[in-house]
Amino acid sequence: MTSTVGSTSSRRRGAVLLVVSMGWLAVARGLGDLLVGALPPAVVRQLGRHGYYSVVLVLTTALGLAAVCATHRASWRAALGLASGQARGAAVGVLIAPTVIALATYLGFTLALPTLLEELQRGGFAEANRNTGGYGRALVESALPLTLLWGLVLAPIAEELLFRGAMWTALTRLTAPRGVPSPPSLDPSFVSDTWLRRGARWVYAEARDGGVATLITAAVFAALHADQPGGAGIVRVVQAAGLGLALGIARHASGGVAAPIALHATFNLLSLARLRRWLPSTFWPSPLPVPVTYWQLAGAGLAILSVATVARRVRERGRTRRPTP
Repeated sequence: MTSTVGSTSSRRRGAVLLVVSMGWLAVARGLGDLLVGALPPAVVRQLGRHGYYSVVLVLTTALGLAAVCATHRASWRAALGLASGQARGAAVGVLIAPTVIALATYLGFTLALPTLLEELQRGGFAEANRNTGGYGRALVESALPLTLLWGLVLAPIAEELLFRGAMWTALTRLTAPRGVPSPPSLDPSFVSDTWLRRGARWVYAEARDGGVATLITAAVFAALHADQPGGAGIVRVVQAAGLGLALGIARHASGGVAAPIALHATFNLLSLARLRRWLPSTFWPSPLPVPVTYWQLAGAGLAILSVATVARRVRERGRTRRPTP
């Protein structure tokens, strides 16, 4: 009975937190249009694109945090994912993330290639570059200190507190297994516990314990980046979906938002470095402009993870074989 009551209470808190996070998201989307009309045009021009976005991020994040604290007075830190995470899980999530991002970038350019080629044939590079919109130009032309403040500090913290903080926690509470005893099943002797059954149980457990939340938050995150037309828009959405998956994996593996915030800031830094040509403009595979840096980071992450996994298993076997005194 206690577990059932606890499960119901957790779902109720999850529903409240989901309403708060959706309101937070709505305010974040609406305040940008509302504030630009309320501020004097001279102030908006003086702030610039990233300065204006920084003001909007600070205001909406403050309102969102206030709403979470008001509705979750005793557990607001857990609701936002601010509880201390697991160092090993954070490392695993961060090491897997570059592979997810590299594959998403490859998939995005693959899907967008016919559209990009059509744009190049119709209007040349000017047509393709025009579809990148003001966002890409602002990353290159804005003052560097303000761009770094926005891309490496404000945007990662604000977006991760919303998506991998409040929203992820709410969805995980709503999809968590109910605290009801399982019905009696067949005698284990009649059912062979194959690797397929074990794998299915693992997938089901992971889906209920954060997997669904990771997928949904990645989908919402990608939808909010559908603000550019043409081939560049396709790449942006698919890449945002891959980044959202990587950030969700880091959140799931670590148990907190610290790893997603750090990973988000690193991705923004790499994007800025590529656009401002701080890194060599080498791409692979041709003709898809996927930065080689992404593949290098993916390979390094998987190599480190493989070595760490083998070393951990060797240590565990050594402990089990060690004779007890």
